[in-house]
Amino acid sequence: MTVLLRYMWADVLKMKRTPLIWMHAAAPVLCAGFFLLYMMYGRIQEPYVLYSVFFSAIAVFYPFIISIVCGMSASVEEQAGHFQMMLAVPYSKIISFAGKLLLLLLLNVLSAGLAICLYLAGMKFVLHINDLPYLLFLKGGAWLIAGSIPLYMMSFFVSIKYGMGPSGLLGGAGLLMAALMNTGLGDTIWRFFPWAWSVRLSGLAGLLHFDKVKKEFLPYVRYDMRFGEIMLYFSIVILCLAGLYWCRKWEGRRSYE
Repeated sequence: MTVLLRYMWADVLKMKRTPLIWMHAAAPVLCAGFFLLYMMYGRIQEPYVLYSVFFSAIAVFYPFIISIVCGMSASVEEQAGHFQMMLAVPYSKIISFAGKLLLLLLLNVLSAGLAICLYLAGMKFVLHINDLPYLLFLKGGAWLIAGSIPLYMMSFFVSIKYGMGPSGLLGGAGLLMAALMNTGLGDTIWRFFPWAWSVRLSGLAGLLHFDKVKKEFLPYVRYDMRFGEIMLYFSIVILCLAGLYWCRKWEGRRSYE
């Protein structure tokens, strides 16, 4: 654990001269400010709309944002010595890869948490909306972050192996997929697409909390949500195992990569 924390701190020092840290600090402020202005000028007061619009928009754009962040992180390592800092380590390469990925996930948690806190504070003290469902926003944020873990893992390995370009293409395709899965087209198949898990799971949590589902459909909605949870957890385990195997085999990019 001590070794892992040292690698994570080393990655923080390498990121100090890059926009990565500032992106994770500025994005929540801009995001919360934009939605507060939208709600203010649209005179939207309904709690369900305040919740669903916020989380749906973030979850749809998440795949593309994650691909850019992972691509920039990989570029830092490439510029620092063509990944030699990750490959030529005294300990296992797995610790080096895990440290960088865990740091990105930690920054994601902090950034998403800050955005939600600022949004709630703005609704409370700027829009003067009382009786906000704070626990629901916490639950929605948890689903948002949990659903992003597979996306981070896929984008991270694509960025390391192929670079920023393919990672950005993957993120762009994921953005379109998330948007489609948030419509009626994804009602029956969203559980099998990683890009849909954040937007659907957080959205279903809101539907159940605000009683937007008819009683006769409640068992089906709960089953749908549970199925999606299982697929999410299963994919994280599979991607972890695949990542461990890949880390052991990877020796850096070849010239034709």
